[in-house]
Amino acid sequence: MKFTEFDGELYRDDRMHVLYICKGITTIEGDRVSTTIYHEESPVDAKWCLVTYRNNSRYMAISSKLFDSKQNAEAYRRHIEPMTPLISLGGRPRNPPPPYEEFLRWKEGRKIPRI
Repeated sequence: MKFTEFDGELYRDDRMHVLYICKGITTIEGDRVSTTIYHEESPVDAKWCLVTYRNNSRYMAISSKLFDSKQNAEAYRRHIEPMTPLISLGGRPRNPPPPYEEFLRWKEGRKIPRI
């Protein structure tokens, strides 16, 4: 599959965002809030984190949400992932969003090009 261009950016497939569950820690210093995400080893006090990445060549993180359990993070992902905006729909999500199992079958059919 080739990259898809949308608003001057090259995307890896039809999804504008991809979601990833990992461990993370949020720190607050004054009015600055930052989240450190861990893809491998994490500190003992890290929580589960759902990170939203822009699905382009840079995979830039655009948001993160912390959860007390992996099950809660997965439940939230199941709820919001089918509402992912699609390039083929002009940056809008499918309406109505598909059931999660149908979304997973669609997602598994994507061939993500390497950069």
